Amino acid sequence: MSTGSYFVYILASRHHGTIYIGITNDLRARLELHLAGRGSKFVTKYGVTRLVYVETYASPSEAIAREKALKEWRRDWKIRLIERENPDWRDLSHLLGQSWLWVPAFAGTTPNMRRDVPQFAADINRSPHALA
Repeated sequence: MSTGSYFVYILASRHHGTIYIGITNDLRARLELHLAGRGSKFVTKYGVTRLVYVETYASPSEAIAREKALKEWRRDWKIRLIERENPDWRDLSHLLGQSWLWVPAFAGTTPNMRRDVPQFAADINRSPHALA
């Protein structure tokens, strides 16, 4: 399990499809659960398994606050957030095994809420889990 990093992530069923917002401290393991149909009944019901956006935080309280805020946003705001960094809604889960990882611009966050890109990639790659 990755310690010290908390991830707010957005999954989608397809381009402009159904959106799911979640939080975890082990993104790779959480995606494995979603892909296996055990992560969320909503994800399983609507086929929401494409990782399209990720933000990382140093504390669980910051990540929880961001997740709650995003869930209150209007749908078009969420779409703009995703498309600012991932206009084609590509599935980013394949990047979890890389030594680097694309990280969004953290729109709407403050500097103390984000971690730098190298640390984020290091935290992800330390996880003992691998995507199935």
